Formats: sequence, structure tokens, C-alpha cells
Amino acid sequence: MQAELKELRNSGWEAVLKKARVIGCTVTGAASHKALLDALQPGVLLVEEAGELLEAHVLTSLSTKTKHLVLIGDHKQLRPKVESYSLQKESGRGYDLNVSLFERLVLAGFPHASLAVQHRMHPDISRLVRPTYPALHDHPSVAQHPAVKGLGQHRVVFIHHEVPEDGEDSNSGWHASKVQQSKVNSHEVGMVRAVVTYLLQQGYAKEQLVVLTPYLGQLLELKQALAKEMGAAVDEMDMADLRKAVLPQLLANLYVEDKDKQHGNNGVRLATIDNYQGEE
Repeated sequence: MQAELKELRNSGWEAVLKKARVIGCTVTGAASHKALLDALQPGVLLVEEAGELLEAHVLTSLSTKTKHLVLIGDHKQLRPKVESYSLQKESGRGYDLNVSLFERLVLAGFPHASLAVQHRMHPDISRLVRPTYPALHDHPSVAQHPAVKGLGQHRVVFIHHEVPEDGEDSNSGWHASKVQQSKVNSHEVGMVRAVVTYLLQQGYAKEQLVVLTPYLGQLLELKQALAKEMGAAVDEMDMADLRKAVLPQLLANLYVEDKDKQHGNNGVRLATIDNYQGEE
């Protein structure tokens, strides 16, 4: 009965989608509705953020009628997420599940084109990534980006300290399986709070500031430090990761950014690097 109902729904969707010139979906949706996509027989498959997708996810989106596969991404940025370290390329065990089809083809010498001009970063910032992207040039317009208020003409600032991460007792409240997977540095939390406070005093709105961290543990500590004074918001992806990793009582009064965006009462945005990369 379930199979018949699904086939009936697909026939209705097929009639609608056949009228469309372009169909958009996630790779998960493409895999879930593979029979429907096969019936539509799309000749061109365009995949964006291909450098962050597992190869299997791209392959399940293909059909026997696919004539062109266009992959857009950057294999020098974040790889696909694979939870098990033993299955990652970094482990050296040969499984390499976190190597995308995009990366594998580029490194194998498959024909590809690269971005030549960037329109985002001031030259002071793009200089940091020049060793990774030596052929990338700055568009003249980026030189006009205003300096950061309160920092003179400095657009890149590094603050050095030698205070180590907190001990394991800082992970109290985490699910046992997640305790060793995250890090916390209380000293840096205080530094971040001071920098955010200073920038707000320069006239920036809370919604203009974003604090990035590599670790969920640090994200939670930052939330607790910033929430009372200036408000703090995370997005749905980070919130989902936090719910898996920590006990519910630690998430009290933490709101998800997208839910409150329409009311204009977001605080400073907090995010992990993995989930924030690619949003812009």
C-alpha cells in the first residue's frame, strides 16, 4: 500500500515537474526521489558546494539519461563531514570517504576552470590566502571596503596568548560519548567577550557581528558568556549538533537565529566554522 501511495504521489509530481525547465533539490532529496528524477530524465546535473559533498551523494543523483555533470566547489576548503576518523583520508587507512568526487577529479588532472578574480575581501585580508590561491586577483572595488571601526586602518588583527585549554572537568554536562570530541578555553571566551563589547561600543549592531569557533564546547561557553549581556544566536545546524552533544539544561534560553530573525531581536551570531563556511 505504501509503495502504491508513493507511486501515485510521484505521478502527480512528475506531471508538474515536467513543465519546469529547472528543478532544484538537495542531494538527499535527489536520492529519496530517484525514481521520480529518472522518470523526468534531466540531461544536465549541476551540483554546487561539490567540494563538501560525499562522492556517494553525487553518484546517487545521476541517472542513465544524464549527459552533463557540472560540479562547482573548492577542494581547498572544507571536506565532506565523516564522523568516523578511521574512514577519513587523514587517518591514512585508505578509505578516504571524506574526499569528494570534485577533489578527486581535480587532483587527477580532470579539466576544470578556477575563479580568477575575487570581489569580497579587502587586499589586506586576501593576502592571507594568497599562498593557497596564488592565481587569485583582487577586483579594484575591494580596495574601497571601509576599515573596521575602532581599529584604525587595521583589517586583520592577531591576538596572541599562551593560556592552555581547560581540563576535562569543563565538559561536565556533555553526553559521555562526546566529552573527548570538543575543546574549551575559558581565557579565550573572556577575550572574545571583551572584543565584542569593544566593537559594539564603536557603533556596530549586534546582528553585524559573527563569532566563529572550531569547537561545539567553545560555542556553548561563548553562548553562556554573551547571552546575558548582549544576546547570542546560533543557527539550526549548530543547534542540532548541540542537542546531540550536551544535556538539555545547558541549552536553556538559547534561541535559533532563523526563528527570531523576523522579529529583529537576534544577538551576536555564534557559529562553528564547519557550519558557517559556505553560507556567504
